[in-house]
Amino acid sequence: MMGLTNQYLYEFLESYGFTTPQRAVKIVPKLTSDEIGSFLEKYKEMQGDSTLVPRKSPGFISAFSDSWLSALSPKLIKQLCLFTDTIYIKDPLVEEYFLFKTMNMNPTYVLSYPNKDSRTDVVRNSLAKSLQMLLRLRPLVEMGIVVVLPMQLLAGRKEPGAMYSDSFYGPDKDLLPSFETNPFPPHIQKYLDSHLRIHPVTFENDSHVIRCDKKLEPTRMISVGFNDETPKIFHLFEIQKMDEETKTFGMFLDIYGRGEAVDRDTFYNWVEGSRNQYVSERLKVLETDTQLASGTHSRLLTSSKTSIDLHNLLSSNGGIDATEAINYIDMVDSNCKCTT
Repeated sequence: MMGLTNQYLYEFLESYGFTTPQRAVKIVPKLTSDEIGSFLEKYKEMQGDSTLVPRKSPGFISAFSDSWLSALSPKLIKQLCLFTDTIYIKDPLVEEYFLFKTMNMNPTYVLSYPNKDSRTDVVRNSLAKSLQMLLRLRPLVEMGIVVVLPMQLLAGRKEPGAMYSDSFYGPDKDLLPSFETNPFPPHIQKYLDSHLRIHPVTFENDSHVIRCDKKLEPTRMISVGFNDETPKIFHLFEIQKMDEETKTFGMFLDIYGRGEAVDRDTFYNWVEGSRNQYVSERLKVLETDTQLASGTHSRLLTSSKTSIDLHNLLSSNGGIDATEAINYIDMVDSNCKCTT
């Protein structure tokens, strides 16, 4: 029985000629940037309008993959199908949508791939892999054994490319919109103090390098992440004077540290704000996954010990429903490059 979520998925892909993994490999390299954008936009709208969670009856053995982590491989998914009636996975094409929408605005990609065409090639390669994955899983999806869910649309992600009030920082915390010091409960804060890592980042040989060996001093780039997970890179832009006539302002990122020194108070406010933003997003995704897993009578499946720790901390204090268990699979999911 097919879940309602995936009712039109393969009909949609076939309308673009994506019928087999081999066809996807041939078609994607020929797509222009506009064609890729149109395809992903329509796909995201289709998945956003669909029924998100087809509820399973008690007695089924179901697994729900941790959507904070990278997608499970088709090989691992097929192995898991030997032990479960249904496995829910995050939609790889919705992930491609967010990649495409942020590619030309995300400093991590812009710095590593200065040419717009090279960034489009990155999207093409990633899109081709995601299409191949979905097409290889088609028999399992159509049988209802694998269900593809657009979990990313439920976890409160910010609109790609939009500027928010909490994107700006200055030396005075009282003047920063929505800024809150230590917004997490004490038991969560205690865990963050011992497990969350913040390091300075340098840009060398066209790539970001996390400097675990350096003390955190005022700089324009930092990494934030838990011990066993791939960290996120944050960038502190310098805001240039507003043009009164056009009502526009410029943003400048000094990646080599040759410009004006970063104000210390502004820097530490930015570090604290970036930390809070990262943790809030991490907890929101986990809570959403847990709620969806509960709604499908599934066990949350993860390779992250951080997910297990946070799940237990939230459960023990009434933050999320603890009736559904969480299972750990031994699978390396982090490719953090760290120099010492």
